Amino acid sequence: MVQNAARNRWIMWRRPNVCRLEALVEMSDPTAAQIRDPSAPRLDLRALGLQRAALVLGLWLAVSVVYWPTSLALARLWVNTAEETYTHGFLILAISLWLVVRSRHRLAAVPAQPVLGALLPLLLLSAVWVWAWRASIQELHMMLLPVILFTAIVAALGWRVARIVAFPVGYLYFALPFWSGGVFLLQDLSAKMVGVLLWLTGVPGFMQGNLIRLPSGTIEIAGGCSGIHSFIVGLALATLYGVLFEVPWRRLLMGLALMAGITLVVNWIRIFIVTVAAYETDMRSSLVRNHYWLGWWLFAVGFVGFLWWMERKAVAGAPLARPNEIPVTPAHAAAGPAAGPAAARLGPARTVATVVALALALILLVAFATGLRTSVASNHYWFGWTLCAAALAGFLWWIGRRRAAPPRRAAQPAAASTRGRIGPAQVVAALVALAILPVAAYGLDGAHAPESPSVAIVWPAAPPGWKGPAHAYATVWRPVFRGAGGKSLRQYTSAHGATVQVFAVAYREQTQHAKLLGYWNRLLGAGHALRRGPLRIVDSPSGRWRQMRVADAAGMASLIWSRYRIGARTFVAPRLSQFWYGLVALIDPPLSSLRALRTDCVPDCAAAQRRLAAAASILRPRFLPGQ
Repeated sequence: MVQNAARNRWIMWRRPNVCRLEALVEMSDPTAAQIRDPSAPRLDLRALGLQRAALVLGLWLAVSVVYWPTSLALARLWVNTAEETYTHGFLILAISLWLVVRSRHRLAAVPAQPVLGALLPLLLLSAVWVWAWRASIQELHMMLLPVILFTAIVAALGWRVARIVAFPVGYLYFALPFWSGGVFLLQDLSAKMVGVLLWLTGVPGFMQGNLIRLPSGTIEIAGGCSGIHSFIVGLALATLYGVLFEVPWRRLLMGLALMAGITLVVNWIRIFIVTVAAYETDMRSSLVRNHYWLGWWLFAVGFVGFLWWMERKAVAGAPLARPNEIPVTPAHAAAGPAAGPAAARLGPARTVATVVALALALILLVAFATGLRTSVASNHYWFGWTLCAAALAGFLWWIGRRRAAPPRRAAQPAAASTRGRIGPAQVVAALVALAILPVAAYGLDGAHAPESPSVAIVWPAAPPGWKGPAHAYATVWRPVFRGAGGKSLRQYTSAHGATVQVFAVAYREQTQHAKLLGYWNRLLGAGHALRRGPLRIVDSPSGRWRQMRVADAAGMASLIWSRYRIGARTFVAPRLSQFWYGLVALIDPPLSSLRALRTDCVPDCAAAQRRLAAAASILRPRFLPGQ
């Protein structure tokens, strides 16, 4: 024993680098302990990674099934080719799922320790989702879905596993209507920049709001021309690039800012090209009617420029290989220094080849997307989606193999991955917390489902000195409310000959496609028959009302009073009425209605306001749910 100890000290003195290398190998490679101690228990990291990836995907599937109203609404949003803002949604979903499978090796290297304390936040998030669903606030319950999924993963698998899959889950926000609020901002910005381009180039046209006035016609910069779709896709691709190639945060933020600027400039150029084509051809150019793919081809050119800039920055900032650098695994020690991450960048020639290859891959994706659009028009919808998915899978596989992988380092020794093994009790608890409230809401919804969604509107008889109710045939006021259980417009005439029109609409139960605050509803009616003016809240003997001053095409002013009623409560704030409906509808959906009155400002608006105050107290229709 004494001789062996002395011999070991002599070896350490004579060959310190070799011993240090062996120690590094043992610390970085969990299999080294198995080589030295054959009796140590073997751990199949590959099977463990697949198991944990399968658990994450299983929770993903459970959330999609339990919260099926949101999943169905997302599917409808992603196939809405009329709006086309979120038609990339299925590709974002495919990328997110692939990123989970790709991270299976990292999932195997961390301990899984379920967090039972996350069950309470999961229940609270589930309750908020049920409320948003019952209130038909679609954007809110869509936004909650990734948060619910992440919290379920924390509860069932632990924080370390959840941190690894946080990016794939968060990546779903590129396919959610999180960006819809930027449509008007980008629309106004595009109109201003196109006006600047017209002024700089001398094209005889001018901007009037979002309208481009040309000698031969008018072009409207509508919401679809705001560039929001390419803006979202550009940021999604730039973010994916940064994560796949592990770009430093500072450079990634610069890349995101560059990609955002590229998408905006590309959209301005597209609108300007269409405007010039319309001017040169007297509005006969095909670009005036169909310029969708022009924008995407310009986007492809801009994206190639983004890749060139990012690759150039990566080569310029790449660290030099150190001659005396010691590899940390036997495989990379045998491969030599060329296998390190710095050797993945081989100079300008490699950069040019990479950018060209990426450009070709992007052109293939655009070609497949063109085939998708054609297939949608020809009712071969899923054939086109299959081709796009195949192209995307090939593109992502090529990205994964493009650079030499850096040495894999085990974050924990092999035994660490076995700590806190996931038992069925933790997974079942997470699933129960995930599903108990939505399932209960579905059960109550089925128990209280109305036999008939129709609502009968009974109009009161005219008070003494008044005439009516009569049908309002010759009015420009035609409110639009889709999916209503009942709606009606009647007209009363006062003793002084002034006319008061009363509109009533009711919903036996509100849904996403049939509700008081639907995007498609128009209290002023379709078109531009009435122009909206100032809006304020007024008091009257019958309570508070929303007063809106409007004007018709001839300039005649009139006042409209309106308010909402949810069950037995009245509201003048539309959003507040919807929030209240979401709460009371958890038990039993109440009848929801809107009553509005309109009269001309004759002889003036002060007299019209007094007339509406009197009419609001006596002209109260009754709503009778259909049987």
